Amino acid sequence: EGEAYFEVASDSLRPFYIQMNGNSIKVLGTSFNVSNYASDGSWKTTLVEGRVEINNSGLVYTLTPGDHFTADRVTGKTKIVKVNPLQYSSWKDGKIIFHDERLEDIIRMLSRWYDFEVFYIHSELKDWHFGGAINKYNSFDVVLHYLERTANLRFDIQGKTVMVSSVD
Repeated sequence: EGEAYFEVASDSLRPFYIQMNGNSIKVLGTSFNVSNYASDGSWKTTLVEGRVEINNSGLVYTLTPGDHFTADRVTGKTKIVKVNPLQYSSWKDGKIIFHDERLEDIIRMLSRWYDFEVFYIHSELKDWHFGGAINKYNSFDVVLHYLERTANLRFDIQGKTVMVSSVD
């Protein structure tokens, strides 16, 4: 469980496998990101370079560079889309890049880095969309201030709790 970035050398005699939730990823010499948080509705992997084979509930999918694979935990539905892989792997280089992402998804990701709980005063704020890049080593206050400057948002911080509201 969690998120990891892998760079694996090709070795046909000793393949590298990642096992999770009864699914597996067979690595065929590659660089890729895996995100598998129990609190998320799906698990995901994004291929940066090389090739991987995913065994998800007995079905095998082969990814090529730029493929982003998603498997829904409840329905089992899978999806592969082409993406900019840096959006999913830049965290390892100290950046958080997002493109047209929901505020709720951005805040969930930030809460993992900065260890806080979030509450929304207005639930419709969860569906606001943002794009940008954040240095993940900035302080928590700086990151939230960045989001406040890009929209009519307000973050009230009390200890490890953040209240999100809109500025009227």
